[in-house]
Amino acid sequence: MQPENYYVRNLPTLSTINRALIIVCAAIFVLQSILTLFFDSHVLTHFLGLSKNMFLQGHLYQIFTYPFPQNDLLSFVFNALILWFIGSEIERSWGSLLYLGMLLTATVAAALCYLLVITCFFSSDQAITALPMLGITGICSALLLIYSLFYGERILSFMLIFPMKAKYFCWLLLAMEFYFGIFSYYAKSSWGHLGAMLGAFLFLKFGLKSYLLLCKVLSKIYFKRSRPSFRSRPSSCRPEERLNLFRDTSHLRLLKNEEDDSNGSNDINETNGKGKDKGTKYWQ
Repeated sequence: MQPENYYVRNLPTLSTINRALIIVCAAIFVLQSILTLFFDSHVLTHFLGLSKNMFLQGHLYQIFTYPFPQNDLLSFVFNALILWFIGSEIERSWGSLLYLGMLLTATVAAALCYLLVITCFFSSDQAITALPMLGITGICSALLLIYSLFYGERILSFMLIFPMKAKYFCWLLLAMEFYFGIFSYYAKSSWGHLGAMLGAFLFLKFGLKSYLLLCKVLSKIYFKRSRPSFRSRPSSCRPEERLNLFRDTSHLRLLKNEEDDSNGSNDINETNGKGKDKGTKYWQ
């Protein structure tokens, strides 16, 4: 039997980037609700949301701003929970810089995919071309894809009720997005969500490996610089101080995992003076 505060103590901590994203989206949602209620104005969704008509008029910044306005309160709360529980774990594992790069890649990929589908198949429909794509659902879809690839055997709750493995949850999400994109008239933003998942997959396939290779090259260049002798070495030049150059130790763990894989080892033993812990592989 678990203690009363077991689930409270094991809730993941909301990470920095996800906290900032949720706060900005919540502020814009409240402001838009006030403008709609008292002034009957949709100016924020009109200028920040992504639509083909506005994009062709020169509002190119909408590729980056459309996740901030939200469609409704229920979808925003659900997406915020995904950012909290799943996004925070991925950010802690990867580091803030790598996680931010993945979010930007998924955001741009979703926007380009949405604009491409609207231009190719619905350009003559003025109602769809003027309808903006809003919300962070695309980003959350990308996070669910990444989570299913790294932690496919973990159990998620579909609709917060039915337990399901993460990999099956991801396939179900893909099927739902395809269905809404094809058969739902006003849900063409589903193609943008699929584009976000594609962008996240391409980032894992190419961007992550390129980032790890760059970190390895830069670390080798840094450590090959002139070093003082062991006896005269000041405390700031000790190896453990040099490692502080990388704020996120997850980068170094990723690099160390890659080196151990080349030697036929799958585990990393880290000694901190008290004991040994096994490292975690984040990329195969």
